[in-house]
Order: sequence, then C-alpha cells, then structure tokens
Amino acid sequence: MKTRFLLLSVLMFVTAKIDAGIPIFYSYGDDMVKVVELPDRDEFQLLARDGNAYHADLGILHKQFSLFWIPLVNFGEEQYVFYTDKKIMGQDYTYVSLSPSDIEYLQSEIGGIPSSPELPFWDAWGGKLLVAAIILGLVVIAKLD
Repeated sequence: MKTRFLLLSVLMFVTAKIDAGIPIFYSYGDDMVKVVELPDRDEFQLLARDGNAYHADLGILHKQFSLFWIPLVNFGEEQYVFYTDKKIMGQDYTYVSLSPSDIEYLQSEIGGIPSSPELPFWDAWGGKLLVAAIILGLVVIAKLD
C-alpha cells in the first residue's frame, strides 16, 4: 500500500510539473567528459570564437541520453577533443577534434592516455546500474507490501 502511494505521488508530481510548463530534466545529444586535466602551458590553449585563448583539457565528445543527470544511453562515435568548459558566447563547450598524431603527441608528453577514447565508469555503466538498483528496490518494496 505504501509503495502504491509513493509511486502515485511521484507520478502526480511529474504530471503537475509537465502541466505547469516546468521542464523535466533530461538531455539528449552531445556530451563532453573531461578525462585528463592538461598542464597550464601555451600549447594547451584553445582559441575561442570570442578571440580569447582559454586553457584546454583533454575530453571525450560523445552523444548521450540522460534523465535527471543520470547517463542512461551512450551512442555514436566517441572522439578525443581539446575543450574548455567555460561558457563562451552562449556555448557551454568550445572544442577542437584531435587527430591520431595529436593523440600520439599527448601520449608521449603526458602519458597514460589510451589510444582509443574510453568513457569513465559513471558515464559508461554507473547510470545504468543506478537505474537498475532503483527498479530492483521498487520491485522488492512492492513484494514486501
């Protein structure tokens, strides 16, 4: 009984938010994940559209669907990029794709960078495991009622 009340309350809250025009928090599309913080050197500067140079880090650009900031599905090709997460001219990220020779240079200079991009655990599996645990918890609570 408690489970049904809790589930019904959550559904009514979500429905009320939709009717009120308040957004439900989800994202779909390009996502950027920082994988290596690069040293603060001139060679790791990124020239943005506003004409200023900003410090860049090594990140992975990929496409992702997330719900309430929980990454659920990754799709598309993952690629290494230099990027800055400063908001510049209305853009959340400014980035430049890297060539294989750029990656080789970074591997020789910095080290510890895999040849192909690998998403961190949270983005690759963490969100899926969290959602599975929530669903399993709801099923167990429903069975206990």
